[in-house]
Amino acid sequence: MSAHESIRASCPHLDMSLPITITSFFPFLSHSTVNIMCWRSALRFVMLALVFTESAHAATLAASPDPVQVCDGSGLAQVTISWNAADTDPPAVEVRVGSATGTLFAAGQATGSAVTGKWTTNGTIFYLVNPANKQVLAQSTAHLTTVGCPAPQPKTFWQRLFGK
Repeated sequence: MSAHESIRASCPHLDMSLPITITSFFPFLSHSTVNIMCWRSALRFVMLALVFTESAHAATLAASPDPVQVCDGSGLAQVTISWNAADTDPPAVEVRVGSATGTLFAAGQATGSAVTGKWTTNGTIFYLVNPANKQVLAQSTAHLTTVGCPAPQPKTFWQRLFGK
């Protein structure tokens, strides 16, 4: 149903003689859903309200587990990066580290996942990029924690003495 047909159905008393489309005034709304409300006021003015909601054309990128528990004192972790860009319909995607033009971590189809080595630090940012136009489709930040880790054992005299 066109915008005119939707308005005419919701507001049969509205004069629709002017050939105006919603997207001619708001071209960025071409991928939006329009909900139409229409009523007459006490003064016989026709009130028209258009409520726009953005369609779900978003890509997702996630690091899991989130947060990842690191108990070995290294501050490094291995995470699984999963992505889904099927709604954006890219020919291929890339996952980059640190910035949209940073180190290439993974590349492939619109949906997928890949496991990092034990090099991910707290705050490492991953970017899902459409390589055709370099557009960032999504981003995700890795979170590391030591919450729940056992307390470190105190070193004995001999460990302190010999450094082991």
